Amino acid sequence: MVYYIRFLKPPRIVTGKKRKATVKFVITVTTDLGDTFFPEDIELVSSLVDSHSKVEGLGSTNSQWRNGMRSVSAAIEIVNHPEINWPIRLYTHARGVEQTGPLSQDDIPAIVQVSSDDINLGNNQEARRRVERVFVTNGPDLSIWEDTGESIARHVWDAGLALAAYFQKTPQQVAQVLLFSQLQHVCSQAERPRVIELGSGCGIVGIGLAQRLPRADLVLTDLPEATEILEHNISKARPAKSTTMRADTLNWDQPIPMHFLEEPFNLILVSDCTYNSDSIPALVRTMSALTARSPSALIIGATKVRHSSEAVFFNLMKNAGLAIEDRFAIPLPSHWSPADQELETIEVYVYKSARPAPRS
Repeated sequence: MVYYIRFLKPPRIVTGKKRKATVKFVITVTTDLGDTFFPEDIELVSSLVDSHSKVEGLGSTNSQWRNGMRSVSAAIEIVNHPEINWPIRLYTHARGVEQTGPLSQDDIPAIVQVSSDDINLGNNQEARRRVERVFVTNGPDLSIWEDTGESIARHVWDAGLALAAYFQKTPQQVAQVLLFSQLQHVCSQAERPRVIELGSGCGIVGIGLAQRLPRADLVLTDLPEATEILEHNISKARPAKSTTMRADTLNWDQPIPMHFLEEPFNLILVSDCTYNSDSIPALVRTMSALTARSPSALIIGATKVRHSSEAVFFNLMKNAGLAIEDRFAIPLPSHWSPADQELETIEVYVYKSARPAPRS
């Protein structure tokens, strides 16, 4: 199970007398849906860093998270604040649970650290309601911003994190995996592979792949309310050589706009999009329409099964002529959930159209 450190209230600065200021904030540690709190005692370390140089040493505090807690309040006092190079940012991680190596399916963090947006000097100044999560990879760091509001659509979810981690395999590991041989095959069918992601949210999957896949064109899609954070993350990404990315709006309940169908796609990505069973028929219709235009496309879907109603997805995919080519599981960290002995996994399914390709 993966837990995420979150700021329930954005860090806020309160200025005082004698060149002193205090940064106040409220932390929680929850699952991706925010429905379960971290069940063990652990120390949370919060530090203020220079927003430009990332230099630490501006102040820090340790907070004790106890089993049964839902949140913890904390504060860091700053002395001689006029001499600081503003703005600053707040970084919080769990002691002893830092990412130990490059992100991979075998090294998914059990507790994901978080950094606030910029905090500027001024009484009661708050950081913007978005945060950054940075994952070390074998290539460029994977930087993903997410909103801190109520919309879980604009948060990082477990299946997205696991699939992005899976895409970070080394060339030696890639050669041993069936999925990557399938990927190489479909991508070799085009001079520049075209990839579309459905329900991108923050874009961790599409961006994670874009930073590994050269000479490709990716379009990351979601509803309008996710566009701002998605475009922001794309602007901060460091894609592989000659790879492009853009964000676009795609509503599964409406006909697919024609500009999505002008050229066939080689790869369709979807993760954590079956949790709402009411949206599954529209999702499957969208994938069916895309594969009708792109009959050779590979569909990679990742999901963390949360309730039995999600099973309708597989029946609808079969009825749509989309057949499972491969499936495997990515285990999530288990050593921080002793009360839940059953190993949680992300299920990954590889689909292809079983319908005959149209004659030319």
